[in-house]
Amino acid sequence: MSSTAIMRLLGDMTTQMNRYAPLPMLLLGLIGNTLNVYVFTRKALRKNPCVILFLCSTIANFFALFVGLLARVTLGFGSDPTVYNQAICKLKFFVLQSSQFMSIWLITLATVDRYLSSSRNAKVRQYSNQKGAYRAIMVLVVTTCIIHGRVFYCSTADVRQVPPCTDHTDACKTNAVIYLILGQCLTPVAGMIIFGTLTIKNTRNRHRQVAPTSTATVEVGAAAVATNRQRDTQLIKMLLLQIFVITVFILPVGLSRLSLTVTQAYSTDTVLIAIENFVFQVAVMLTYVTNTVPFYLYTLSGSVFRKEIIQLFLQIRNKIK
Repeated sequence: MSSTAIMRLLGDMTTQMNRYAPLPMLLLGLIGNTLNVYVFTRKALRKNPCVILFLCSTIANFFALFVGLLARVTLGFGSDPTVYNQAICKLKFFVLQSSQFMSIWLITLATVDRYLSSSRNAKVRQYSNQKGAYRAIMVLVVTTCIIHGRVFYCSTADVRQVPPCTDHTDACKTNAVIYLILGQCLTPVAGMIIFGTLTIKNTRNRHRQVAPTSTATVEVGAAAVATNRQRDTQLIKMLLLQIFVITVFILPVGLSRLSLTVTQAYSTDTVLIAIENFVFQVAVMLTYVTNTVPFYLYTLSGSVFRKEIIQLFLQIRNKIK
């Protein structure tokens, strides 16, 4: 097969992927994230700082799915407005990159919160609270806006580019690569793994603690503590499973972007560059799995979460009857 034929085939495969792969992901993501919002706003969960971070991450997922996947569908069918409109191009990149950045970093913050809440040190546990969660979210929002302000200068719509809405200078392209690899891949994933490991260690140490002796008052207090611990344990399970999925689907895009950048800089083999670009496009598409599947992961791993979902379905059934 000639080089031209290979490149044409890869281009056709990318077009077909952009046309049809996003639609089922978008549907599953909208259903799942809508149910997430319902569960995370229930009275039994909404005051937990980890749940607050989960809820904000869910909202960020909505924006990432809507903007990112719909843009890929329109690009696949040749009707993407960002190709010709500078304002829409810049706004799309700002919203998309900001929402993806916040989604993954909110989960990283949730991992830190679980580490704090699982500590045997009472002073450390006090840092896991609603006020701390809201402050962390505010700092993250401001940081996100500052970091992604570069988009309004760097991103430009040009039909001669591939993709047609992207960074237009070498400095911007280099900055984008560094941002993707460090800001959205390696750093947050490393934070999740480190604090996730420490949380597991804290949880094991906590389970070795001896339960208090039983008086009527102590038994009531112990029951409340046991309920809170059970809820915290379920949240930790939900979080750890999500960390695993994020690691599996986020790291490849950083590695493929790094490989593509090196190949473009030191190789003149157009076929090799086209192949690596296709691999990168597939890796980018797979990152949306992390915005799509949280509800299904939570349902699989968290009994507290499943209980709230079952109650919702029972309420719907009773209303239908």
